[in-house]
Amino acid sequence: MVMAASTGKKGSEAVNSLKQLTKAAESLARFLCDSGAGKSCGDDAALALSVVHQFFEELIQEFNSHPAVGDLQISITKPKSSLSPACESSANASKKVSKKASRTVFRFWIYSSAWALTVRTSRDYLDVFLQPSSSLLQLEEQEQASALKLKLAFKIESSQVTWYMDGHAVNESEVNTLLRSLFKDMLVRSGADLSLPADALRLPIGDGGESLSRSVRALVDEKFTLSQKVVSQQEEIQGRVARELHDAVISDIMILKRSLKGDKRLSDEQVIEILDRITDQIYDICEDLTPRDLQDWGLPTVVSSLIERMAQRMPLQCSLVCPEELPRLPEEVELNIYRIIQESLNNIEKYAAAKNVTVSLSVAGETMRISIEDDGQGFSAASPTPAGTRGGRGSHIMRERSALIRLYYPNRLMVHSNQLTGTKVILELQIEPREAPSS
Repeated sequence: MVMAASTGKKGSEAVNSLKQLTKAAESLARFLCDSGAGKSCGDDAALALSVVHQFFEELIQEFNSHPAVGDLQISITKPKSSLSPACESSANASKKVSKKASRTVFRFWIYSSAWALTVRTSRDYLDVFLQPSSSLLQLEEQEQASALKLKLAFKIESSQVTWYMDGHAVNESEVNTLLRSLFKDMLVRSGADLSLPADALRLPIGDGGESLSRSVRALVDEKFTLSQKVVSQQEEIQGRVARELHDAVISDIMILKRSLKGDKRLSDEQVIEILDRITDQIYDICEDLTPRDLQDWGLPTVVSSLIERMAQRMPLQCSLVCPEELPRLPEEVELNIYRIIQESLNNIEKYAAAKNVTVSLSVAGETMRISIEDDGQGFSAASPTPAGTRGGRGSHIMRERSALIRLYYPNRLMVHSNQLTGTKVILELQIEPREAPSS
């Protein structure tokens, strides 16, 4: 009887110990989830973020140690995790750890007193945002598509991170170059806001001792070149308007003037015909300069008008494929998209000898896709073309417009063509996903 009582007591102690051990294990699991250290709780995202965090830590340490930096000190936070609202309700449920972890967001930020870079990972993507430091007070609300400067996909195999951009693998050196470029952009903006002397940006931060001042000068040169291109485009537009006014509008006005002065007067019907022609010509010139309906009615309306006017000038079968509702983008972005479509259609009209033209606008998830396709003679990418011919000057103009759109949204411009199947110009933008309609 004594032995039986002793055995029962030991059994009770064992049960209590097991309960305590289970409770400790659950607490440890919750701690691992909250810190992002558990493999099932977003360890891949945490590892990818830690690689980028280490890179920026070394970069910032080298920058801050430079004696000429002065007031521009860069700080970096430690990586931390947060849960999306959908996961908050399961925060205390150990059985839903994997579900909670799949929606854990890991984040750190780099900041000066003026500008900041925020870096976050979730699932298999890494995003980098550039925004004013004041936005850190409402960080999640301010991480909008317009502030997104870099988006990389990643995969973890054997604790090694493989990075992808637009579906293509990029190596470590390329990723570091992209991150350094964003860091430099933040420094340039911060330095401008703080009136920082140029010496503060002279330090080696790149591979092989690349100096930041050299990179800044390259950025300034690039902006200067872009300004020259804008001026050149303005001169080209003004020259085209002058030619059209001289060759078409002024010549028709002179006909009316001679008719009024001479003995042979034009009939009222002839005068009205000439005035209608002048009106149409001036309208076309105004639309080329500034599509007035763009702000009020959006891309589908102005693109449709552009296609209709082209069909009136050329023996072409033109069509527009577009959903009934297309999300509105910033006015500058829509204008640059319009210019890319306009330049593509100008190239088709001048060089393609096409019979059919199709312009498509579509949105799938976070991607807006614009394509301009013709069945004309096309061109060979292997054969260089002089500036001003198909694939030459026009292609450069479109790529410059794409670069301007990149200030708002990540995008890529592709031109596919050969001499048998015609040409297809594709512009893809990564935009904010549309909200699902409430039920």
